Amino acid sequence: MNKLLMTTAATLLALGSTAVAENMIDTAGVTVEGKTATFAKVSSANGGYLVLHEVKDGAPVVPGSIGHVAIPAGESTDVSVEADMDLAADTEYMVMLHDETNGNDTYDFGEGSTDVDTPTMADGKPVVMPFTATMASMDSSAGAGAMMDAGGMKADGAMDSNMSGDAATGQTPN
Repeated sequence: MNKLLMTTAATLLALGSTAVAENMIDTAGVTVEGKTATFAKVSSANGGYLVLHEVKDGAPVVPGSIGHVAIPAGESTDVSVEADMDLAADTEYMVMLHDETNGNDTYDFGEGSTDVDTPTMADGKPVVMPFTATMASMDSSAGAGAMMDAGGMKADGAMDSNMSGDAATGQTPN
């Protein structure tokens, strides 16, 4: 009987820990080339959109965005978002998760339409992370001596010493 209870508890614990994806945007090692920013890992509990915003006075310019891409529920890797313009070197941008809320599978949040496809919220705050597009002549993730393609940029997703580049549930930039 005791063995059955232990096995059941272990099974429920294992199933419970994988059933819910954590809302998270990993901005560490973001690569930026031209109009495209690529994020190593993004997780969304419900699925929706990964959205790029310009920054003014330290805050994302909303409701306008400069690019978006649909993402499924769960974890996605190497997620590329194409902006409407070239991303400028040494410029800060924000990347934000949005939920698909009206069931039409198109990103509709924007001027005059802020009640649909709204930002993903965690602890009452949007899941958002800043990143700075910086010029890089070498891709540090590729190893010493490896050159990036012409025009390539590397984005520095560093926030502060205690955030390590992830916007996990309830974490937003300071």
